[in-house]
Amino acid sequence: RAGYNAGMASAEPDSIRLSLPADARPSRSARLMAAIVGGVALVVYARTLMPGIAFCDWGEMQTVAPVLGVAHPTGYPTYIVLAWLAELVPIGSIAFRANFLSAVFVGAALGTVTLISMRLGVRLIIAGAGALALGAVGTVWAAATVAEVNPLHLLFGALILHRALVWEDR
Repeated sequence: RAGYNAGMASAEPDSIRLSLPADARPSRSARLMAAIVGGVALVVYARTLMPGIAFCDWGEMQTVAPVLGVAHPTGYPTYIVLAWLAELVPIGSIAFRANFLSAVFVGAALGTVTLISMRLGVRLIIAGAGALALGAVGTVWAAATVAEVNPLHLLFGALILHRALVWEDR
């Protein structure tokens, strides 16, 4: 597969190998492309973040996390704990930190989408360009610039799909 070490054979039998098989590990160029895509997306989203506090759900997600409160149903406990940890980083206001966390989640999701594409046989440059194009879609961009739980869901969905493809190959 393009971007993966598909042809590498191991001298050890599968029953005693403790690491992932060679085809499950992305090549250095695949990891580099995923990091570049995630980094470019993060920089672009950071330049377009909502700078302050918002209204409705966005404002709720900005203000609930610092006190480890409960957001509207379902409460989003995973997001709240991750946002609380992110808001301990001393950059900008608490609202800016919550918004920046969404940019981090979407950047990581786009890097994972790059790895998924390459695992499916897409060429390196096309996989990166496709992931960046996905990041430029209006709904994805909008979610990446405000405090919202959808970017975390996007990241989890991409990670689950990537891990399912790795599992299927094994």
